[in-house]
Amino acid sequence: MSMREFLNYVLEISSRFDETLKGPALIVTHYDSDGLSAGSIMATTLYKLDIPFHLTVASQLTESVLKNLPKYPYVVFTDLGSGYLGAISKRIKTNVLILDHHIPSGAEAEKRILHINPHLFNLDGATEVSGAGVAYFFSKMLLGADGWLASLAVIGALGDLQDKNRERKLKGLNSLIVNDAEEAGYLQVEEDLIFFGRETKPIHKAISSSIEPYIPGLSGREDLVLQLLIKNGIEVMSEERWRVLSDLSPEEKEKVFAAILDHMISLGIDISQVPPLIGHVYTLVREARLSPLRDCREFSALLNSCGKLNRHGLAVAICLGERGSLFREALELSSTYKKTLGEALEKVVSIPGGIQDRGPFLLIRGEGLVDERLISSLVSILSTSPPYNVDKPLIGYTSIDEKNYKISARSSNPKLNLSRIIGKASESVSGMGGGHEMAAGAIIPKKKFQLFLKNVERLLST
Repeated sequence: MSMREFLNYVLEISSRFDETLKGPALIVTHYDSDGLSAGSIMATTLYKLDIPFHLTVASQLTESVLKNLPKYPYVVFTDLGSGYLGAISKRIKTNVLILDHHIPSGAEAEKRILHINPHLFNLDGATEVSGAGVAYFFSKMLLGADGWLASLAVIGALGDLQDKNRERKLKGLNSLIVNDAEEAGYLQVEEDLIFFGRETKPIHKAISSSIEPYIPGLSGREDLVLQLLIKNGIEVMSEERWRVLSDLSPEEKEKVFAAILDHMISLGIDISQVPPLIGHVYTLVREARLSPLRDCREFSALLNSCGKLNRHGLAVAICLGERGSLFREALELSSTYKKTLGEALEKVVSIPGGIQDRGPFLLIRGEGLVDERLISSLVSILSTSPPYNVDKPLIGYTSIDEKNYKISARSSNPKLNLSRIIGKASESVSGMGGGHEMAAGAIIPKKKFQLFLKNVERLLST
């Protein structure tokens, strides 16, 4: 099947939605940056259609969450739902729209449940379009192309790490969204040094704080990076202000690139095995210079911080255009999030048994150490950080309440299907789970945790 067939299907579903939507709607979205972008796109769409709505955010769908949702004539799930079709059919008896990109599982959707998912058309929801992207295409069919909503979909895709290829480029259906944002004058795309913080961090801090790409001898060493830059003739300050990467001329960027490569070669590092230093960067040209909202990856990280610290309304307000005091509040929250996550990482890697090699996988203990909203971020960071970025999955767990664990799993092996493995293992212990082929999650009963791990081990071996 093709992208064209997918888009034709989105058009068909949007027509059916427009015909059946008779009253206020409830939007239920995921709490990460992709979900918050998706929920904001849908909120904007309903607002422009003059449809009353309420937006709520969930970290994961469970029987309890579904049971306790407020009653509305229409329920719209964004970046959620495809893995819980059976539970949604059971718990929600009104009309439902699901705009998701995770691998579907469970029963087929009933006729009253409109379900849009790229996997239904053999398109990869992990690399070709995010939850925000699906929401954008749906909105586009109802309202036409919108440069800001397309930009939000780009932010969602980058937050969902859909640029994890050698070019660090959004591809597939995502490329169509990028084109809409560019043509509307909201987005500029170019190849550049890929370090996080290119719009906001002093050059030496952006390079030294880099985890991906991780640079041996420079990551974590501001002093050595500063020496390297000065040695190679890079002016690090201008008019008493630290320069940022976006301040550099093309010639200066080439010097920085060459200096880092020479440094790695001097250490005997095989350059072919190093993540790319140059890739595609996505700049929101209508945002202020030196603002973290100008770079789409930084914008996404800000939304993620708000979501993980339970300030969903703040994230949505930023997506809807609020700046000023709310933006400053979000910046403070981002700093708190980074500090909290850093402290959690330090605890996990420093205590005995914090990270266990269980043979087929590494087990990350988060119980008593990591909040359930942070466990997925922590496992993601460890999965790309030496010495834990090995060719085996990382599975983290932490408490949700007295009875349940939250599971988060990551893998760099494209031959594994973590969604299937975690999904089946969780179902076998009366839990719920799913996700993508290389990133998945679940909620399982604590009393069946060891059985869950045994089932994961068995599934990894088959």
